Amino acid sequence: MNDEEVSAFSSLAYQFNRKKSNELLTFNELVNYLWNKSVYKNYYECKGDKYKCIKADTLYWLSKKVNFFGAHNGYYFIEANNYSSKHKKGVHDMITLQADEAYNQAFSMALKAYSGGQNLCYNPGIIKMPYIYDIDLKSSYVNAGHLIPGIRLDIPAFIDEVNISKKHFIHLISKFPNGLFTVDVADIDYELPKKIRRAPVGVKAEIKGAMPCYVLEHKRAPLTVTKVIDLIKHGASIYIHRLIIPEQKKLNGSLANIYPSGKAQDWTLKRRNLAKKKYGKNSAEQELFKLLGNGTYGKTAQGLNAKTEKEFGTDKSYYIPVSKSTNPLISMQYSSIAEYQVNFLMDLICQLYPHNLIPSVTTDGFIWAGNQVLDKDKIVKAIRANAPKQWIIVNDKYFDGKFFEFKSKLSKDTKEYSKNTILVNLKTRFNFTLDGRIKALAGIRNVAPESIYCDLINGVTTIKVDQHRLSTLDDMKHRADNKHLLSEWQQPEYQSLSFDFTSRPTSFHDNGDGDGYYNTEPFRTVEEAETFKENMKPYGRLFPLFNTKFAYDFLELDNHLVATRTGYKIAWIKNDVSLKGNNYLDLVNNYQNDYK
Repeated sequence: MNDEEVSAFSSLAYQFNRKKSNELLTFNELVNYLWNKSVYKNYYECKGDKYKCIKADTLYWLSKKVNFFGAHNGYYFIEANNYSSKHKKGVHDMITLQADEAYNQAFSMALKAYSGGQNLCYNPGIIKMPYIYDIDLKSSYVNAGHLIPGIRLDIPAFIDEVNISKKHFIHLISKFPNGLFTVDVADIDYELPKKIRRAPVGVKAEIKGAMPCYVLEHKRAPLTVTKVIDLIKHGASIYIHRLIIPEQKKLNGSLANIYPSGKAQDWTLKRRNLAKKKYGKNSAEQELFKLLGNGTYGKTAQGLNAKTEKEFGTDKSYYIPVSKSTNPLISMQYSSIAEYQVNFLMDLICQLYPHNLIPSVTTDGFIWAGNQVLDKDKIVKAIRANAPKQWIIVNDKYFDGKFFEFKSKLSKDTKEYSKNTILVNLKTRFNFTLDGRIKALAGIRNVAPESIYCDLINGVTTIKVDQHRLSTLDDMKHRADNKHLLSEWQQPEYQSLSFDFTSRPTSFHDNGDGDGYYNTEPFRTVEEAETFKENMKPYGRLFPLFNTKFAYDFLELDNHLVATRTGYKIAWIKNDVSLKGNNYLDLVNNYQNDYK
């Protein structure tokens, strides 16, 4: 063994399983191991209660030493001396073990960049327009899986640069292996134009459990290249502190060049299409393969957040372990692609059909309300003329050339839109049409949409509902009073019929009958968004803000933020008398007796 060979192995030693002492394997130890094993020309491998004779050559024994998990995912775990009580021995989780960033410096940035899909309400209120569409991307996360290239994280990055101006970044785009769909992570400052109606990307708030905030500016935001390019397309000024792009295959429509999770999703897509033909579009079989396809994306994000689950047969809770597919670089790319495609489609339809509304957007679709019928062929033609070529190739090859579909909650509904009905669009994931084609009630069950609409137009701000509850599987497994029993009961709850202030109200459209809807704009910063949302929460539960009189009174208030000793607050909200309560009844009591 010469020094050159020893040095070459040392640079790759992290790709092998560590010794029990948690030290890296040395070249001398590997050679001695292979030499000792070389006497075995045949080897019996035990599988269950059966033995199989295999040819045990050098490659067989070498594979026993390779850390395939680390080589595949690009990160390795450094074992801790002390563990949290919620860490299960022998299991890898992101919370109590430390990922070795010496060999994958993009890991921590990607972990911060990962967030779920966008869910926003742009026009809260009661909307009366002739035509209303519910538009969804075609198989959003499965489609995204076909647009994520295979990457290598066990070798140096393709690009790893710091201090990049907008001009230099635009110059670099021509070198990206997959253009807008290049897998990478960037640490970025950005500022969008003040007149923009919708912020295209969201950033995480520091508050635990908070949804991503879609704001005009942010410092040191970890984002994907897909999101950075989308920001530039929307006129943002940017400055990149660091950009890391791993080596990756080139997307050309071939399954051989996409990431393994995408290949698995292609298998589920084919089975789902067969199930639709054999059993029907609403069959349990096709739903199963739909769940498997979306679950593949979920597996790439498993264990990234500090969530726990109970161990079967015990009362102990442990952190959810990472899966063999867990990789923040991949999971963040799924949500980035879905977000980009929704933004692209919204912007395109707004160009083709201006002066209409997009009241609500979700992870894989949005609601459109306007004065004319949408021409699907016209929209598809515009997509083909303007969308990135990789997206077009994938949709033509794997999705029958379909980019989106018009959805309906009604069974056997052949119409593409609602006509001359009312859209009630209160907040994120809470909207419905009175004809039943759109219905998303944010968890409310056993309450007719017509009843909610009647409450709204009569000035009711909070409703009491009896939510139907069932024992969870965890309860049935672990709780002594519930073990092996399925219990059900009615749980009374107070549900607010107010806006959740994901964006700032700027004006109000009066329908002419005492109600209407707001036009909104993005908040400037995350702090502004979270402050406004928190300050307005109790007032939204008490006052009918969709009523025309209350709406105009609200907009006349001084709604800008001012600094106080304890942080920011809305200017008209006074510190000397707070309006709060642990629940709705406490809030009403506080307002009636103490608030002046």
